Amino acid sequence: MTSELVSKDIVGEPTPEQIFRRLKREDIEHAMRGLDGGVSHQFGPSSTYDVLHQGKRYPPKAVIALAVKHRSGTELTPADFPGGEGTAAFDTLRQLGFEIVRHLKPDL
Repeated sequence: MTSELVSKDIVGEPTPEQIFRRLKREDIEHAMRGLDGGVSHQFGPSSTYDVLHQGKRYPPKAVIALAVKHRSGTELTPADFPGGEGTAAFDTLRQLGFEIVRHLKPDL
């Protein structure tokens, strides 16, 4: 069995991916409202992808982390889970009906 198939950490706590499966669309929307309102978080701006919702762009990792905090009270840090294509974070967002698009690079 590879380490990718192990679903719990050493002490038996749920992994971020297991927590993501508990998220609902309303948790993601709550996180987006928080970002719109300027909620503090430790995630930087998105670098490659955004979540596009109602004409607004959001940083995917921050959205997921804030949704997890709303759903379970668990505070995730940027190092707790990967972002990008092929990750549980992106899979979760898409499964909940959100669109992920390439990040717009600012004009220099």
